[in-house]
Amino acid sequence: MIKENNVPWLQRVADEIITFGIEGPLCLCHGALGHMDFLGTMPERGVLQSLKAANKWRRLLLDRLLSGDWVADEAHSLESPGLMLGLAGSGYALLRACYPQRIPSVLTLEPPPETKAE
Repeated sequence: MIKENNVPWLQRVADEIITFGIEGPLCLCHGALGHMDFLGTMPERGVLQSLKAANKWRRLLLDRLLSGDWVADEAHSLESPGLMLGLAGSGYALLRACYPQRIPSVLTLEPPPETKAE
């Protein structure tokens, strides 16, 4: 649960992410895909004021990925398969963007959703 006194701080973080744009690394740890996960959780917590700006930011990021830019962390010359700094994290972030109710956030340590036995 988000405390009311944290909402302005979280809103400033969201605004800064949107203002900074989609440049830089893509990694889940400190890159645009981690930012996408953060922005994706803010509306349900009542934090994000400009959903239109966040959706535009997300479309720009997805366009970047579709153009073939898959380098998760620009500081390394070889692409890592890892979760936080590598391609596994990129794949996970995109999967979570498609199915946020089914895929828990590793960044916020969400538990997996309850599933019904078939």
